[in-house]
Amino acid sequence: MLVLLQVFLEIKGVQLPNPFPRLTYAEAMSRYGSDRPDTRFDLELKDVSDIFLESPLQSGGIVKVLCVPSGTKSYSNTTLKKGDIYNEAIKSGAKGLPFLKVLDDGEVEGIPALASNLNPTNMEELLRRCSAGPGDLILFAVGHHASVNKTLDRLRVFVAHELGLVDNVSLWPAFCTRCL
Repeated sequence: MLVLLQVFLEIKGVQLPNPFPRLTYAEAMSRYGSDRPDTRFDLELKDVSDIFLESPLQSGGIVKVLCVPSGTKSYSNTTLKKGDIYNEAIKSGAKGLPFLKVLDDGEVEGIPALASNLNPTNMEELLRRCSAGPGDLILFAVGHHASVNKTLDRLRVFVAHELGLVDNVSLWPAFCTRCL
């Protein structure tokens, strides 16, 4: 490990952290949807399955979300229903892209199946868990954990690149431990 740190410092002039940050496989999959997460930006996935227990949306799988800060300003309803971000979800194997938008006045709009299936208490809990505020966009994936993670990982990276959230200068190595 010390040799690797020294090589990066001497050749690239980059000081790598010692030790490298570590994530378990389970933590990486839960937070990022990938066992090789891109940690150059902060977008993390949240499991909100428990909020939808009484909902037809929860059909034996899991429900996870990706909250995109200020996403309502970047993505129109048309883009979310037929544009590039929608196409990215479809390419990952998703059957659609459920979403909710937190409007400037704090009200929530989006796919009726989502908005109408949440009572005020559950909506508040969803927004709290996502740390969502006015102007934020919440993207959903529903189903088997492997397909949900695959979809949201792809969307996470796509959105980060589109919105310029990726730090292309720094290196952010991490070790994934206790892999399957």
